[in-house]
Amino acid sequence: MHSHQYDNFPGLPKAKAWDSYVGNKTPSAWRIFWMYGPNETANGREVAVITVLAIAPHP
Repeated sequence: MHSHQYDNFPGLPKAKAWDSYVGNKTPSAWRIFWMYGPNETANGREVAVITVLAIAPHP
């Protein structure tokens, strides 16, 4: 999977967001925009979370 980091994602100016290609080099390719966090706590332990911001067709 190919991923690229954005230093300034719309609506999240201070967050580091990423996009990953799903089905690269094909007419049916998609992109997933995501970021790490915010982490959650479960049973007293911190759990790492990946938040999906958007899923869109690859231009």
